[in-house]
Amino acid sequence: MKNKLELFGKYLAEPKRPFGFFLLLFAGSVLLRFLSFHYAVIDHDESTYMVIADRLLQGDQLYVDVVDNKPPGIFYLFAAWQALVGKSIIAFRFLAALMVALTAFFLYRAAQNLLNHESKAVGSAFSFLFLVSLYRYGLPANTELFFLPLTALGLYFFSLQDSPPRKQWGLSALAALSLGLAFSIKYVVIADVVALTFFFNFWREKKYPKINLGQIGRTVMQVGVFTLPLAGVVFYYWKSGELNSFWYYTIEAGADYSGQNKGEQWYKTLLDFHLKYLPFLLLFYFLWFRSKQENLKKLVALWYLMVWGIILYLQKGFDHYFLQLLLPISLLLGELHSAKRSIKDKFKKWYPKALVGAAVLLVLIIWGNQSYFWTREDQVRKLTKALKEEVKPTDEILCGQDCQLIPYLLDLKPISKIVHPTLLYNHFELYNIKAAVEVGKLLDKKPAYVIFREDKFFVTALRKRLHEEYELKDKFGKIKLYQRSKAEGH
Repeated sequence: MKNKLELFGKYLAEPKRPFGFFLLLFAGSVLLRFLSFHYAVIDHDESTYMVIADRLLQGDQLYVDVVDNKPPGIFYLFAAWQALVGKSIIAFRFLAALMVALTAFFLYRAAQNLLNHESKAVGSAFSFLFLVSLYRYGLPANTELFFLPLTALGLYFFSLQDSPPRKQWGLSALAALSLGLAFSIKYVVIADVVALTFFFNFWREKKYPKINLGQIGRTVMQVGVFTLPLAGVVFYYWKSGELNSFWYYTIEAGADYSGQNKGEQWYKTLLDFHLKYLPFLLLFYFLWFRSKQENLKKLVALWYLMVWGIILYLQKGFDHYFLQLLLPISLLLGELHSAKRSIKDKFKKWYPKALVGAAVLLVLIIWGNQSYFWTREDQVRKLTKALKEEVKPTDEILCGQDCQLIPYLLDLKPISKIVHPTLLYNHFELYNIKAAVEVGKLLDKKPAYVIFREDKFFVTALRKRLHEEYELKDKFGKIKLYQRSKAEGH
């Protein structure tokens, strides 16, 4: 057993086969996350992407027939995956695990060049694998998990700039394209773009940033390549005559959305993050001050601060925004290999056991944080099963927060083109609508059922109408199922 552990440890220290190491990362990603795979709704954003992707496969046009305030990348990725594997929630969770493994792998390849040590690169990869799976908001297939692998890939291409000069422009173009694709998934990637481009083009190997014509020319080229993915989208909507719709929902409404939680104090956001990742951040700051690699320190500090800048500027207060910080943190955590040598020399006997014990403990903590999914009944699946035999193909269902996946599971079309219930009920002013009026129009369609959680916001002005036209059919935990009264016509 001891010999096997030693062989495994040697493999981790110097993985000879990159594809084998990627498979190990993927297996680790699945292992850390599989307890949540079966649960229908972990996050309502993920549910929104599934619903919109399904409508795109049915021929609907994004930002016209179905709308959201995010760029198009995430919806078309979901649509492509659903076209490949079908409407399977578990398959989407496997996709999320795959994205995490890809991010860890690309980070590993970049760290090989930036940290100049195989074991450090392995440490960076596994640090990301553990950190991103630690809390519930890192488990669903959310936008962060899809743009992070592209950001890490961009970092890898940037890290190869010590290649021969004739290859450097090509690698710079590939880095820009990777980041451009990430930007088409979520605009917050602009923080990574500015940090990485500025460091690698103007600051690497220099005490102070310096600018020359060659660097300016390369940067201009990268800007052009970076804009290609989004330029293609803009051209498509211009050609189809719907450019105004695209611009309004992703730019104007999206910009207004950033101001929705200005009451959230910036220091609360900082405190929340530091409390959640306290032991890892103490180690992160310690390693930053201890490191003698000036280039690494400059890169990590600039990148980390730029991402914090975009998070604090937006002030949305959503925990999943923290995931964007994990790349620079995980990159530096690979430096732990340098710090651990002296510890390893002093405590040779128990060091390997302590290392294995710490890893096992971290896995148990991660699984413990997922206890919600195996100790509580899945009310969305239970409700869907109850309705399966009753609904007709022509029925419509009005859903509240965390319930919009139910029509999707029943193969029904969403009743509103605003698929995300939060945008309809909580942030309706973004779309220049009045919630009471808009939801009233939806009730005018006489949906067969109304479903919402009693602890989530529902339009107060319409509660009377709801009770007049509908009767409570059943309760599934905190979810209430209302059926249209027979007197009103079902």
